[in-house]
Amino acid sequence: MEQKKIRKSDSVQFEKSPVVAPPVQNHQDKLKKLIETITLVNSETGLDDVLRRVLTCAADIVGAEASAVLLIDSMGKNLRFAAATGPASSEVKRFTVPLGRGIAGWVAEHGQTVVVPETSKDPRFYGKIAAELDEQHESMAAVPLKVKGRTVGVMEVIHSSVEIQFSKEDVEILEALAGPVALEIEKAQLYDRLAEQNRNLKSALSAKFSFSDILTKDAMMDQIIETGKMVAKTGSTVMITGESGTGKELLAQAIHNESARRNGPFMTISCGAIPEHLLEAELFGYEKGAFTGAASRKLGKVELADGGTLFLDEVGELPLLLQVKLLRVLQERTIERLGGTEFHKVDVRVIAATNRRLEDEVREKRFREDLFYRLNVVPLAVPPLRARKADVLLLADHFLKNFTKQMQKTVAGFSERAVRLLEDYQWPGNVRELANAIERAVVLCTTDKIEFKHLSLTQMKELSDDRIVTFKDAQHRFKRDYIIKTLALTNGNQTSAAKMLDIQRTYLSRLMKELNIPSS
Repeated sequence: MEQKKIRKSDSVQFEKSPVVAPPVQNHQDKLKKLIETITLVNSETGLDDVLRRVLTCAADIVGAEASAVLLIDSMGKNLRFAAATGPASSEVKRFTVPLGRGIAGWVAEHGQTVVVPETSKDPRFYGKIAAELDEQHESMAAVPLKVKGRTVGVMEVIHSSVEIQFSKEDVEILEALAGPVALEIEKAQLYDRLAEQNRNLKSALSAKFSFSDILTKDAMMDQIIETGKMVAKTGSTVMITGESGTGKELLAQAIHNESARRNGPFMTISCGAIPEHLLEAELFGYEKGAFTGAASRKLGKVELADGGTLFLDEVGELPLLLQVKLLRVLQERTIERLGGTEFHKVDVRVIAATNRRLEDEVREKRFREDLFYRLNVVPLAVPPLRARKADVLLLADHFLKNFTKQMQKTVAGFSERAVRLLEDYQWPGNVRELANAIERAVVLCTTDKIEFKHLSLTQMKELSDDRIVTFKDAQHRFKRDYIIKTLALTNGNQTSAAKMLDIQRTYLSRLMKELNIPSS
């Protein structure tokens, strides 16, 4: 077919005349579904849930196999996947798309709807994601999400076959959805900014956690608490190591609240939860005009912690460039805001935490040796819950009392079989997993005691089952348990887990789906 040139004046671009598949639903059904979906968008449901359900509905109406919403980040440089449906829905969320790159990036930059019948032949096609996921996208429709003429993101729907195309009616439906979805996104982003300010205020007031809030009968934990009390009286930098879920932040807050800085702010930043291109601004702040969208000056967490404590969670995830800037904070007690030309003095105590072995990271040149020694002045190694078995029932009883009080339920304790399960389980998610398990058990419990069935610990239930199973079932269980344990060691990082298992990451992803292992 004859290829048409892209014209910026076109509100909707069809790269060539589409061959449209028979409609999945009749026009009346589509309109009804559209009205229901817009009503959903205008409800009070949370943004993540709204986006997921809107995408499901949108894909259903236009008969698409996959869909996604990509949002422009706060620095206006990249698109991130906020929600997705389809075979690779969980995998795509780890990718970002530079603004202007790819079909979605073009739509975000130009604010125009595009319909592409064969994506791989489009000059704007961003093949990096498709190659890594081994996905084949043949036709796509992408619609800008706009608020008052400003593009905040892109909604896209995808067919996996070139034989199926999106019609003009499909595009009209997507564009009708785009407006309400964009407004909901802006509302949620405003709410998030207000919530962050509220969290910062609460952090500044600092919840009064103390060492007495750390429940333990374990000798190793007692020694850590004693060391923590001693270091709290000083201004020394502290490095807390331990697996995810062991309570490293609680220990950091206890040190802060029993220090001379107790009346100052306690600011927390997770170095692994924030994309690299945003982390510098979050840590060190930025000046007005530092980048597109920087309408005013914003102070970073280091400055906001002035006079108090900065808790750097997952510090092992800090990029090398930012490691240099953090080193300056520790050595010179100064910071430079993004886009700024001046250095600003800060009076801040740093407590860092990691679930990695930073000594190995230093050897592999992924973490600066000088920064490691600056952070590792007073090391505190928190043992995993499986290494302090005496604490399991103590903590389980504590969580049981808290959750029964919250839910106004009367649950006296645990059955003997439930106790054995709690004691035998390895708790790869540590105290956090235990708390979640008890909360879930209280929700499910309809008797006066938590029973074995209420705990929903799949690994342990299978291991505690006395019946003989087939060799195939035993293999299934072994694979599942082994992958779960490996993922626990890598804090859920599938790429690292695949390297440890010596298999391809894509194969690990398929195994996880087959074995019903959640991806996060």
